[in-house]
Amino acid sequence: MNHYIDANALREQVSLPELLRRLGHQPIGKSGGELKYHSPIRNGDRTPSFTVRTDTNQWYDFGLPGGGDLISFGVTYWPTLSFYQVLKKIQEICDLPESKLQYAERPREPRPRKAEKVQSYELFSVKPLGSNPLLEEYLKTRRVWEAAQDKLSEVELLSLSRDIYGADLKCNFKFGIYETQSI
Repeated sequence: MNHYIDANALREQVSLPELLRRLGHQPIGKSGGELKYHSPIRNGDRTPSFTVRTDTNQWYDFGLPGGGDLISFGVTYWPTLSFYQVLKKIQEICDLPESKLQYAERPREPRPRKAEKVQSYELFSVKPLGSNPLLEEYLKTRRVWEAAQDKLSEVELLSLSRDIYGADLKCNFKFGIYETQSI
């Protein structure tokens, strides 16, 4: 037997006016579908500024301002309790059997999978440095042209959108690894 409380079942089983009545708070007035109370959350409320819509089981406190449903009221009313303790407290105050509030596994729709990144380029050619004037100029502006002569090769990749030219370490080619710096 699990000891989890289904918050949705609790929302369906408990009306907020009933919880407030059991906590000792009586409505001061009624206007349309709203019950008006002195705020049970704030001390010293002289005018009814706390309303509960009976049709939606929603509350609003004009003095905070803030509002919400049954669970958010419990979290606001008992700020030192954990979420589970708030659910348990509402269950105990409203004298609900645990069997009515047990979390039942519901079949869930599988989450959509994230799109996988498909390689969008293909290795076209590998040449010695000096074949591409743009790449040569780039390496010279970075002041690595001389050091790169025996360590890098020019790489041309064909892409779906554009051709890519870059330099890569010579040793990577024999392992099929390409970590190209494009320009």
